[in-house]
Amino acid sequence: MKFLCIIFLTFIGIESYAQYGLNIYHDVTLTFMEIHPDARIGGFGEVDVISSPFYSNTGLYRNPALLSKNKKESEASVSYMPYLGNNENDLNFIGINGYFAFSKKNAIGLNYTLFNQGELTLTDENGIYLGKDR
Repeated sequence: MKFLCIIFLTFIGIESYAQYGLNIYHDVTLTFMEIHPDARIGGFGEVDVISSPFYSNTGLYRNPALLSKNKKESEASVSYMPYLGNNENDLNFIGINGYFAFSKKNAIGLNYTLFNQGELTLTDENGIYLGKDR
């Protein structure tokens, strides 16, 4: 009985909230979407392994081991793709990548991709308008 009393008194002072406060700035990321900046790879069904040097600019995204097999010294590319251009004007996808091959077996590369989701309308679980976020 003494043990149950101690446990009961321990948990009396603990305060807990399932939803604490109202935070209208939500992290809206689409991590499940893998949108590739290159249309040629999209035509392949976005396979995860590329073995041809013809696709050296996509090696940074899909197969970085391909970079060391290139004959070129360096390469850079910039891509811009308006995403769902017929439906929304503020969704876009930007990709910047490049590599430098020191030799036939050594290379260094950099890949930066940005998916701008545009302006988002935020609502709570009941559909009440909370504001807009960029």
